[in-house]
Amino acid sequence: MNLVDYRILREMHLRLPLYQTNAHDVDELKQRTLRLARSLEQNVINDAIIEWRKRLRAGIRAEGGHLKGKR
Repeated sequence: MNLVDYRILREMHLRLPLYQTNAHDVDELKQRTLRLARSLEQNVINDAIIEWRKRLRAGIRAEGGHLKGKR
């Protein structure tokens, strides 16, 4: 997973309390996950992409080495 995935997953986890009951099967779980993903505001996705691009640039500057600073 990359930074975009983690940022978006964090937002989805914050919304998980909306689903207090267990899914009955895999199809229901997929539907719930899709509904949850679709409920994310565009700015959440945009912010995750912006952060991801910053990390990519930092990786290029570090020539593939360790990145310093916040993750």
